[in-house]
Amino acid sequence: MLEKLFEKMIYDSYYEYFSTNNIINVILSGFRSGDSCTNQLTVIVHEILKSFDSSPTVDVRGVFLDISKAFDRVWHDGLIYKLRSNGVEGKALKILQSFLTDRYQRVLLNGQSSNWEKINAGVPQGSILGPLLFLIYINDITNNLENDAKLYADDTCLFSEVSDPILTANSLSDDLSKILQWAFNI
Repeated sequence: MLEKLFEKMIYDSYYEYFSTNNIINVILSGFRSGDSCTNQLTVIVHEILKSFDSSPTVDVRGVFLDISKAFDRVWHDGLIYKLRSNGVEGKALKILQSFLTDRYQRVLLNGQSSNWEKINAGVPQGSILGPLLFLIYINDITNNLENDAKLYADDTCLFSEVSDPILTANSLSDDLSKILQWAFNI
């Protein structure tokens, strides 16, 4: 109970810092106060309907992505690098490093348990800090994209109005390559 209270105090402090300094990308939704999946879907549907209502009507192409086991894939060293790059340093950074390091897990099945294994990636699910750390980790996934993007937690939507079907397909494909490159460079 006391650890959750301490974690909440840390969360509030970091969330205020990231919000005040506009660090979290505005197109990144989920795990944010006053935001929801419904808000993101409403924005995307509005953009699509706006294109349909234009004269002449314009097609919209979209690509929808979902990072499988996203919380489990947060690389600790990469997250620490991103926190440091966003101005988190000193004791504040050490607290987060401590939160992430020396974590172990094992599997219990039918009364049998596996050996304890060290965890080198992932943010603790069910924690208060986990979602915020995940947001910081994926915050730059849409940097340098050509098309519109919206993110809700680990779900990404790229969409573009079609002026030329081949150019639009190439542009969306280029953005997918950039996202793939992002995934391999973190």
